Amino acid sequence: MSEEEKVSYKEFRKLHKGRKQKEISELWAAYKEGEYTFQTEESTEETVSETPVEEKEDVTEEQVEEVQEEPEEDPCVVFNRATRRYARWSRNWSEEEIADIRAKLKDLADKTIVKGYTCTPTDSWKLWEGPTPESLLINYTRNVAFIIDRDWWQRTYSGAVHYVDRSLLSSNELIDIEKRKYAFRKRLINRYPLEGVEIKLPRSRDEYQRRSGRHE
Repeated sequence: MSEEEKVSYKEFRKLHKGRKQKEISELWAAYKEGEYTFQTEESTEETVSETPVEEKEDVTEEQVEEVQEEPEEDPCVVFNRATRRYARWSRNWSEEEIADIRAKLKDLADKTIVKGYTCTPTDSWKLWEGPTPESLLINYTRNVAFIIDRDWWQRTYSGAVHYVDRSLLSSNELIDIEKRKYAFRKRLINRYPLEGVEIKLPRSRDEYQRRSGRHE
């Protein structure tokens, strides 16, 4: 589909009427990246008129039993993927698109966070970093650990060094021990924390100075 043939987000939603908003948001993100294509109403009518109708075979009960349902994707994986897409593409999105993805992220976060979890700007944080990109970010105040990666940290809260106890390790052994400990307590979250909601560290030098009372 050429640039001229691409539809607007409003038209896209209309053409996908009947689908859940979460699914529409995922398809729209993939469509903008060129990873998803679909037929408009006009092209569908042309295709239907030109394509011969195939006779459907009767499906036996045995065949139905053999069909395996596709497992639902891990919501933590969906959350991280949506977070990366938001960070990369949101500057080109409309306000409506941004509102949709933020609502989706909030919904996924609510489904995967420890029950009763809250966060304040004064919470105590610990960051464990090893030789691999995967890292462990722990809210010691709430006793909850998040599995993150180095790219996410550098993109979001790397400027909050004065608010985070950071440890650089030569191996992942201690990180793995901590992960097992929090997993056993059911306090391990296999995704990034939701920015501004589940983590409230300063993201810039100015924000750090304001919080410290040193901003002129």
